[in-house]
Amino acid sequence: MKLLTLGAHLSFTASALHAGIAIIGAPAYRYFRAPEGFAAAAEAGSWRPALVTLMLAALFAAWGFYALAASRKNSRLPLMEPALYGITAIYLVRGMFLFPQLLGYNIFNSNGGVTPRDLAFSAIVLAIGLIHIAGAKTRESQSAAAVDSLVVADEVRRNLQPDHMAPPVQQYPEESHRRSSHVVQHDAASATDFVVARTRGAMPRRYGNRFAHH
Repeated sequence: MKLLTLGAHLSFTASALHAGIAIIGAPAYRYFRAPEGFAAAAEAGSWRPALVTLMLAALFAAWGFYALAASRKNSRLPLMEPALYGITAIYLVRGMFLFPQLLGYNIFNSNGGVTPRDLAFSAIVLAIGLIHIAGAKTRESQSAAAVDSLVVADEVRRNLQPDHMAPPVQQYPEESHRRSSHVVQHDAASATDFVVARTRGAMPRRYGNRFAHH
């Protein structure tokens, strides 16, 4: 994550540099090896070179915000991952022009040849791209490790969680159960005898007290 923070600051620096070039004008375009047409147009009073340069400054600033957001866990921007890798690819492609420049070919200024300043600028851009790709890979690895940790923690929690126990079934001692059964059977037999006696018109004496209220 620290690499992406560094990459973000480098993008902000590039943004401020381009804004300064737009303000200074033709001398700055020539110093930073921009195409001669930019410097000539700026000297002629055209607003187009400054507009293009300010648009580049805004683009670099946006790249810085994306890298800065990617370096923080809780920050999100639209299309974070594709944008981050796209920014990295642009830096790397631009930086790779260092290799043809080492062979004496300058794609940006074919008339002026290759100067140490050209090599330095391309090397800086290549370094920024490498910082971005290293930071993006580190971020991806840390995100994957965080997901794995969450999965493991959830699995451990599931394994340690006790099973739901069924409500205990109330059990009675065997002797109490036999007594309860005997009482039920005795009451059923007494009720049967009482019904038979009432049907015959006579009630046994032994029911007199028990069913006196009937």
